[in-house]
Amino acid sequence: MARTAYLAPGVYVEEVPSAQQPIAGVGTNTVGFIGIVPDVIYYPEDNPDYDPVVAQATVVLSQKQATEEQKAQAKATVEADITRMNAEIKKLDEETIPAAEKRVNDAAAAGNEAARTRAQAALDNLRKRRQAADDERKNLQDKLAGSQPAASQEITESDLLKSSVLKPYLLRRFDVEADPFDTKLCTNFTEYTNRFGSFPAYFPEPVPNNKEVQALAKSTHRQLTHAVYGFFKNGGTRCFVARIRDKSQLGTALKAFESIDAIAIIAAPGFDGQESWTALTDHCEACEDRFAILDCPEKVEDKDGGLDTEQLQYSQGPSETLPQRNKNAAFYFPYIEVVDPAKQLQDEDPAQIPPVDPKYWGRLYVHRVVISPASMPAPMKSGVFIKLQPTLQYEVRSTSNTMSAKQCRSC
Repeated sequence: MARTAYLAPGVYVEEVPSAQQPIAGVGTNTVGFIGIVPDVIYYPEDNPDYDPVVAQATVVLSQKQATEEQKAQAKATVEADITRMNAEIKKLDEETIPAAEKRVNDAAAAGNEAARTRAQAALDNLRKRRQAADDERKNLQDKLAGSQPAASQEITESDLLKSSVLKPYLLRRFDVEADPFDTKLCTNFTEYTNRFGSFPAYFPEPVPNNKEVQALAKSTHRQLTHAVYGFFKNGGTRCFVARIRDKSQLGTALKAFESIDAIAIIAAPGFDGQESWTALTDHCEACEDRFAILDCPEKVEDKDGGLDTEQLQYSQGPSETLPQRNKNAAFYFPYIEVVDPAKQLQDEDPAQIPPVDPKYWGRLYVHRVVISPASMPAPMKSGVFIKLQPTLQYEVRSTSNTMSAKQCRSC
């Protein structure tokens, strides 16, 4: 850098940057996550062919309370779409596909292998398009007739991944390549999704009769994904993730974490019950340098379906709703509702997840701050709802450093 030119006598002060730079601040809270993750994940994405008008018409046809006039209009809408598909299939059968077949034959006759390969690929795509249109037409005809597939009928993967104008989303398959018990370091959410998949598709009851779908529905992949997403969204810098296939393998995964000294917090999102809680707290006591976050049961209800506070009293003795007291663990209740990108795309309700993720404890653990369960720390964002009863929920609103009073609102 050129030095300043001094053109007149006098005293000058020149500030020269120091060669020694301060150490950049980094996150010191590393979390170890464990979750039940199946070998195959299905996740939704936007469907460009979605037709909301036809979709709404099929909904009206299935509603018993719809008037005859509404059903007639809906029927006409669906029939018009079937007519359009009939015309499209007819054109493919009589014009487009025969012309593509002719191009393949002409290129083969001319001995032009490159042109024949391109023409054959175009022909294959047309045939797939024709099959998809035929499947969609049959689907609409079934909707028009009011027939539904039996819940016990096995659904193939091709049926799951099939596009439909009636759905605003498409399902995509993701094969999890990470081996069970193989701990993976993730420094951002993209690294996690590349290894374990993104927010999974939601399958309401009854779950489709498909082996991969039922394994996904029984897993804790959704809770795990929300926990990791929230961790990075709120300032987390790195975490280790290990997948297992069922709860009986929790101890093996924890054993794999023992050699990772950097882990300060351990969590198994979606795991509750004395067996899981004991495994996590025993691990922390053995390592002597980490803290466990214990998940509560999703529902603690009485015979009438309301919140049963008696089950949350230590005076009642050991139970499956309350862990044993332990200085190396935190337990929070109840579940909270958050926006789930997958369920939102599928037009479903928000997701319910365990109340405290390591994203909240991460900043507290470093500064050794002690809080009570009622004073959930920032950075919890507004729009998070605490589920207490089937008819009530409380919205959490955040200020700069503390939580304000909970505001009750009707579901």
